[in-house]
Amino acid sequence: MVVFFLINLPFYFQGGFWYFNLFNEYSIGLNTLIILLLEVIIIGRMFGIDELEQLLKMRTCETFPRVLKFMIRWVTPIIISVFVMLGVWSEFFKNDIRDFEANPYRW
Repeated sequence: MVVFFLINLPFYFQGGFWYFNLFNEYSIGLNTLIILLLEVIIIGRMFGIDELEQLLKMRTCETFPRVLKFMIRWVTPIIISVFVMLGVWSEFFKNDIRDFEANPYRW
């Protein structure tokens, strides 16, 4: 508890809002989405959801529902890929849109 208090302490002082914006902008972004995409691809495709299900069945005698297998193999990677592409697009073109909104008649 004390450690969490000490980590959050800079947010409460004079420049706290600046630290919060810095943390909010750069701590969770494209890097987290890319790591999540790689994890889903590795578990769903490389390691295999069927092998993971066999390990689960051997340890707990339970299995994954078919819907979950389908979601891990196909739907989740597609959705995360779309989010990564949107994040890359907004990262590279965000300033251009703001400049256009500030001065729409700029050539």
